[in-house]
Amino acid sequence: MLMTVDTFTPLSNQTISLTKNQSGNLIITDLTSAELILNLPPVEAGIKYEIIIKNNTNSLKLVSKNSSYATTALIYIGQLSTTLISEVTLNTATSHVSDRIILSCDGTHWHTSIISDNVSDYTI
Repeated sequence: MLMTVDTFTPLSNQTISLTKNQSGNLIITDLTSAELILNLPPVEAGIKYEIIIKNNTNSLKLVSKNSSYATTALIYIGQLSTTLISEVTLNTATSHVSDRIILSCDGTHWHTSIISDNVSDYTI
């Protein structure tokens, strides 16, 4: 079975709210023209996303939301911090073409892995 692919190519700064119906999708981001903010849906066990950076001329920000859709610290990224965070941003200091961000939800938190040559360009 083929994976569904969602491609986001904002022409101006844009915020997109991911849904649980997009769980399991491959998300390709082309940040050539503008910044993209991806809001994660409220936590629910089994939701997962894989994000690929196609171009990062502009920044990508991931934001976790609670069941009331308020920004809440629900993300663990062990490569950057051992505490919960609400946002992570890929800055545009260097090329991150083909970087991958994998997000998996256990029903309480988002567990995140970054596959990159340089995770120091990701900030919390």
